[in-house]
Amino acid sequence: MSENRSDRPHGLARWLSKYGLASRSEARILVRVVLREGRNRQIRRMFDLLNHPVVSLHRERVGAVRLDDLEAGRARPLTRAERERTMREAKARRPS
Repeated sequence: MSENRSDRPHGLARWLSKYGLASRSEARILVRVVLREGRNRQIRRMFDLLNHPVVSLHRERVGAVRLDDLEAGRARPLTRAERERTMREAKARRPS
């Protein structure tokens, strides 16, 4: 994963936290992208700029909440630790 902001195209540094090649085969390339702040269809638009199709996307977590094996369209209760961390992060982002 690259964490060097100077190698990112201008304008992406605001949202892009990390990225890198996760795996590669003859048929496909798997890229891991970590966003700080996601926008609607942002990953697809970024790869469109590179003329690289996005076949599928998988979200691993939202904030402090890891999604693990949660199926698409399903929900689960937050753990106590997830609730506490989410509340701490929300308070930290609140303007003074």
